[in-house]
Amino acid sequence: MSRSAGIAAALCVFAAGCPSAATRDGDADTDADRATDGGDAEAPETPEATDSLLDDLGVDGGEGDAGEDAEGWDFGADLWDPMRDCDAAPADPLAWVAPPCGDGCRQVAFAAQPRGQFAASERWLAYRAAHRTWMVNLDSGDEAVLFCHPEFVGSYGIGVDGDAAVLAIGTDFPTDLGHVAYGALWATDLVSLRQWAVADWVNPYPAQWAAPFQLAQYSNRVALTVLQIRGDDPSSWVQRIDVLTADIRTGLTTPVTDLGWPCCLGWPDIGGNWVVYSTTDAVRAYDIERGVTIGADIVGDQIWPRTDGVNVIWIDHRNYPGGYGRGGSWDIYSYNFVSEAERRITTPATPVAEDAEPDMLGDIVVWSDRRNATPEEPHHSDLFLWRYSTGSEQQLTFAAGAARSPKVTSDGVFFDWVPNPEPDPYLADHAICKQDLPPP
Repeated sequence: MSRSAGIAAALCVFAAGCPSAATRDGDADTDADRATDGGDAEAPETPEATDSLLDDLGVDGGEGDAGEDAEGWDFGADLWDPMRDCDAAPADPLAWVAPPCGDGCRQVAFAAQPRGQFAASERWLAYRAAHRTWMVNLDSGDEAVLFCHPEFVGSYGIGVDGDAAVLAIGTDFPTDLGHVAYGALWATDLVSLRQWAVADWVNPYPAQWAAPFQLAQYSNRVALTVLQIRGDDPSSWVQRIDVLTADIRTGLTTPVTDLGWPCCLGWPDIGGNWVVYSTTDAVRAYDIERGVTIGADIVGDQIWPRTDGVNVIWIDHRNYPGGYGRGGSWDIYSYNFVSEAERRITTPATPVAEDAEPDMLGDIVVWSDRRNATPEEPHHSDLFLWRYSTGSEQQLTFAAGAARSPKVTSDGVFFDWVPNPEPDPYLADHAICKQDLPPP
């Protein structure tokens, strides 16, 4: 059975219909109303090859550093074609039918490798599998390749909101100047499938390297992290990670952080006028309109912040010994930008693990929790849900295996599901499922 045929058979649940499309940021007050030119802005035209920073390096696809041709690279218009030689890329795994993921739950995609690399809105799902990035129309069940390029390292990060998707992509390649690193932020109109590069980075490698690798999308804005490395060889490399915002219509990028060398930042998210990120020992929030950063160091580590522009949540180590990367228990905390009030969501009896990966939207907070794991199934995890309106917790999933990386939309929770995670969940088959929200 072909992959497309298998998916068509397995996605028959869509015949019953899905909720109508709706953007995460609502329908009235969109970021288009706050465009940099004072009003709605048109998406930029797809860049020509001459617009690329590759031209500034004089890269022409000549001899490689080992005296061999850089086969497959002509550094012209084909470089900007994200579907170039897609048929030549290694095939993705065939679709498979896993056990049911539980009441109110349905599978929407297969072979979601590596885990967690997907994004979803009410209408669209984008996910990475092998050398391709796929999209699924959740209204029709149709699936298509969104990005495929055999020389590129797939997509580091994926964002979806409204009818747009954004990918962070990158690679390095040989030239007559030595290796050159290339990274880009790539946008797609999911209705017309028109694609364009929002921003790109081209540097000699390894003396200098810049690559986007994490991102989150809210309407036409993206918050992303860019990894930079400086130094002549690995023994002298200095690394930093910056947080930027980018407007996918204009290509304008704006720095959020300027903490000097070296530093380490991550887990960016964006909602409303706020960008949130973590320095591992503090959660920071950046007001896009005012251009100011707020946040204070708190005893212990704080990671994985998520925001909808009203509240920000994160997992927090302040109540336990140790720190990030050393295991142990964590709590989920929340902060309201309007009331400036902080609250603890989990309790001493219900701490979470470092890989809780929480997400939130409006009244809903969801995270992955291993409290029901057993010695026989040490990797088992479920999703738990907490509501601001009631202050109460509910278990959201009850399936066998591991439920991870939840993504909340207005009508459900998407998550990465590993039906049989033993003995190694990173090597097991994955699926992406959607769980309906239960009543309060």
